[in-house]
Amino acid sequence: MSKLLFLSLLLSVLYGGESKDAAYYYQNALVAYKSGEFGGARTAVLESIKLKPNHSHSLVLLGKIALAQKKYSEAEMLLAPLVLKEPDLGMLWIPWGDVLVFTGKPGKAIEFYQKATSQEVKKPEALLRKVYAFLKNKELGEAERVASTMDGFNDKTPAYYFAKAAVLEAAGKKIEADEVLKNARTLYGESVYLEFYRDYLWFVGSVTKS
Repeated sequence: MSKLLFLSLLLSVLYGGESKDAAYYYQNALVAYKSGEFGGARTAVLESIKLKPNHSHSLVLLGKIALAQKKYSEAEMLLAPLVLKEPDLGMLWIPWGDVLVFTGKPGKAIEFYQKATSQEVKKPEALLRKVYAFLKNKELGEAERVASTMDGFNDKTPAYYFAKAAVLEAAGKKIEADEVLKNARTLYGESVYLEFYRDYLWFVGSVTKS
């Protein structure tokens, strides 16, 4: 049973016959997004926005879905107004950095990833994104430097391993990179690994092919 189906069944039990609100659709969209089911995520978050227009969390999620679907212009269109309207909205910094990377401005993206490192829960992800952005900007030395500052003993996130693998792959050491990724898969489990690996392919694949 997929995570999306499981959540849908769970929420159906919780809501029963009650009308479903924006939060219901947002949570469905969030789980679908994390599961890589971007079409379902998009449908659900649009339902949420219908019920609660201009809700920042839903608009950011819609932008992240557009990014995952490689609709970079759409993601920029969705998130750019929020950057101007709510520059201190922390959940916006990483996806906006991603927009900047994939619209040809990785140097500018690093500023937003750096801002995101101020959020302790997001710090590993933000540092990993900095590694990816430096690689995209052809700054292997800076990517190595950031990767060396990351916590290799964090049992909640494999960000360190993906940063290390990205640097190795960008340096032409694919066999060593694959071994690091294999270790991450073993240590953190399939679900967590695949969520990070999707981003790894997205960023690092574009670096090694450019």
